[in-house]
Amino acid sequence: MRRTALLAALLLALSTAIASAAAVRTGPLYPVAPAAWTGAIGAAMSAPAGSAVLPASLLPLSAPALETGGRFAPVVAQLEGTLNITPAAFAALPAADRQVALEMAVEAAQIQLTQQAYELTSQAQALSAPDRTLDKEGRAKLYHVVSQLDEMRVRYGPLLGESEREAVATAYGQAARHAWNIRNDLLGIKIKDLGSALSGAGRDMPAVLPAGSLSAVKLLERMRSTKSGWGADDMDSLLTGFGFERREGGKHIIYVHPEFPQLRETVSRQRDLPPGYAQSAIKSIEKLGRLRAAVGAPGPAEHAALPPDFKLEDLAVLAAREEKPARAAAPKPIAKPARPAAAPAHHTIRDLSRLAPAQPRPAPEPKAEPPLEAPEPPEPGILSRMFGWLRR
Repeated sequence: MRRTALLAALLLALSTAIASAAAVRTGPLYPVAPAAWTGAIGAAMSAPAGSAVLPASLLPLSAPALETGGRFAPVVAQLEGTLNITPAAFAALPAADRQVALEMAVEAAQIQLTQQAYELTSQAQALSAPDRTLDKEGRAKLYHVVSQLDEMRVRYGPLLGESEREAVATAYGQAARHAWNIRNDLLGIKIKDLGSALSGAGRDMPAVLPAGSLSAVKLLERMRSTKSGWGADDMDSLLTGFGFERREGGKHIIYVHPEFPQLRETVSRQRDLPPGYAQSAIKSIEKLGRLRAAVGAPGPAEHAALPPDFKLEDLAVLAAREEKPARAAAPKPIAKPARPAAAPAHHTIRDLSRLAPAQPRPAPEPKAEPPLEAPEPPEPGILSRMFGWLRR
């Protein structure tokens, strides 16, 4: 029952890993197995369950290899990542279950390594094709492919089949030689197999016209006679006619020869170029002729053999990133003098927030009014005076 559950989990994780195997990876294929895992696996192999002889499925783990112990890394990846088993839990399993888990992990590791070997050999053949020009990203990818092929052949050879081991070794040799030549071109190193033609004496050889289109050859002869009056279109026809590749570069156009990356021309986009552009292009074409004559063939230079003391670190320049010059910090603007703080405005209206809470105003007391004086009687009229006189 436990074996069925382990097998189901292993197949599910393995199908996901194979589906994503085509993705480009950088760095090592597998991290180095820690000491806890190597000890646990070694103990399981020293005491196989039910027999004193190691099963045939586990023999690849004990076969001699160029790097001892490295073959455990793919198996540990399956035990820890796929079956979700820790070293302590693996060591605590019964002998029978421990052997089953180890056999399943070895089988899954072999399947995954076979898929990875197929992917790496295909990438190595594509990147090492003689008619392919590698830019900065392509060179870095070639370096990682060579590194992973070297890891596979040195560490995991016993886990691969015979045909896979041969394919990995062949692809590694082809990709490493191609990367070695690119590395020498980038560093400007003169390969000894090319003889002294690329040394100081080789620069004094008479100019040899390299193979080019008929229109480019005619344009070169006219440009040799007069260096003035040529534009960006003329330079493009000349350089591309002799095999240079055009790369856009903003205000300028960059031309690089795929066989000899050290041959590089930068051309302005002007219609009327200074004579120096024509002179520089002629020198690059003549140098191209000398380089091709030095290798003895009109086509790309043959691969030089790897030196006996070749190390993978020698190819690190292929993956080195170009450091861009730091931009100069923009000068800070001159700070304007601070304006004096304006005096607070005087308001005639009181700040209502400073007033005490409103209090009810007392009603005004009524003012005392003087008593009304009695009106004076009107003067008696003539009749009143007559009656008063009669009464007397």
